[in-house]
Amino acid sequence: APGGGRLPPVAAGRGGAAAEEEPPLAAAEEPPLAALEQPEPPKRSSADILTEIISGKIRDARNLVGSAVGLVAAFLLLLQLLGKEGLVLTVPMLQAVMQHEIMVAASDKQVQQRQPYLEPQHWLIFTPAALCCNVRALYAERREALPVGYDVAAAGMAGTGMLAMLHQWQRSASLRYHVGRFVLAIALQLLVTLPAAAAIACSRFGLFWVAFPALTVAMHEAVQKIGDNTMGSTPLSRLRPSLSFEGYVMATVTTFLVAHPLAKKIASWKWIVRTMLDPDAISATLRRKLFGFNIGQWVNYEFFVTPLMLHALSMAVIVTVAVPVGTMLVATARRTLGVRDLSSPHLVRIPGHGGFIDRFASQLATILGTLVYLRYLVPLVCW
Repeated sequence: APGGGRLPPVAAGRGGAAAEEEPPLAAAEEPPLAALEQPEPPKRSSADILTEIISGKIRDARNLVGSAVGLVAAFLLLLQLLGKEGLVLTVPMLQAVMQHEIMVAASDKQVQQRQPYLEPQHWLIFTPAALCCNVRALYAERREALPVGYDVAAAGMAGTGMLAMLHQWQRSASLRYHVGRFVLAIALQLLVTLPAAAAIACSRFGLFWVAFPALTVAMHEAVQKIGDNTMGSTPLSRLRPSLSFEGYVMATVTTFLVAHPLAKKIASWKWIVRTMLDPDAISATLRRKLFGFNIGQWVNYEFFVTPLMLHALSMAVIVTVAVPVGTMLVATARRTLGVRDLSSPHLVRIPGHGGFIDRFASQLATILGTLVYLRYLVPLVCW
């Protein structure tokens, strides 16, 4: 070859030398039948299965339980440090965040993607209106009736939220789209504003009526989630298939069993009793004879009830009804708006448990039921 280089093997074969034939590929050996058979899974005892359920399934509920307990603990700490005045300051902040979340969810998808988290002008719109509304509800002269200005402030507050939402809507959408979302957003704004001021109104009867419902709802939701993960098989509703009928029954039974001990514990806190307009309403010392019977000279049985027992039983009924109602309302609004979470993508969500508003959906419905109970049903229950 020119330059003294050696010819490649293909070129060398042209001179008559037969190229070496490559040996045929060996046939792939078939694996034995024993290798194709799937090994049988190891047998597990019932104790192993129970351990897996407890360690794995309840681990999924840890976020929800931790968030519920953490929110309520922080809320109670603020109540203890600041009292009712602290409630007036903290509720508008939460209220403004929830209204902002609704505003973002009801806007276009393009707006949702570029929407920053809680712009300053939204604080300027929501917080002062909420503060005025709640101060008026707290310092009303009469506790029997809510002030007329409370309803006007709630409606006006929802209107300011709508004005903040309108400037974000896209002009390309149809008028029917705007009107439909506008009406739905008004309903959602009222769903937040009315319970927020209702919490302030309940605090005028005493902080017991704010702390006790909040703790009961947190306990109900935590037990509901544990029941859904451990024994849930029947969906409670098509709107929320993750909620099971078995978990709801488990949470209901637990609520009725724990309501009275929980109420008795909260009523023993001195800073709670000091805020009560009527301390006898939660006193465990007042007793009324419900029924009694005598059998001969040896059996003499009398059953007494206290106002606190009746309040605990009534609150258990309110919570077991209000929790699924609040959850279904938020699920309906979410599906109507066509969003996965009624929460902006910039706000931290709890994986598998929804967004920020989902944490307060049951609380919103429960506090409204509590206010109705205090205003209209207490004279019927505590005779």
